[in-house]
Amino acid sequence: MNLEQQPRVRFTDAQLTQLQQLMDAAMASVNLQLQNGEKRMDGLSSDIAGLALKQDVNNVKTEAMYEMFDTAKKGLSVLGTIGNGVKWAAGIAAAVVAVWAALKGKA
Repeated sequence: MNLEQQPRVRFTDAQLTQLQQLMDAAMASVNLQLQNGEKRMDGLSSDIAGLALKQDVNNVKTEAMYEMFDTAKKGLSVLGTIGNGVKWAAGIAAAVVAVWAALKGKA
């Protein structure tokens, strides 16, 4: 059976009106679902932006703590160097005092 032999379907105005109403209702449903999806996507975008902001804050805190520990490490290193210098100076002073005491004791 080819296309020319198929019976033609004729719709009444009432049927066409009903079909148009069904199509309008389906289109309204699709539009509503799209709007709801857009709202959900906006919410997800806000959540993602909030998470990114938290991550940035955490990164800043981590960097600040790293800098603080690095500064403390450098400070302790400086104090260690000063301590070594004081130890050497005390050793030299003790040697000088010992030599002085030995010389004074002989005199």
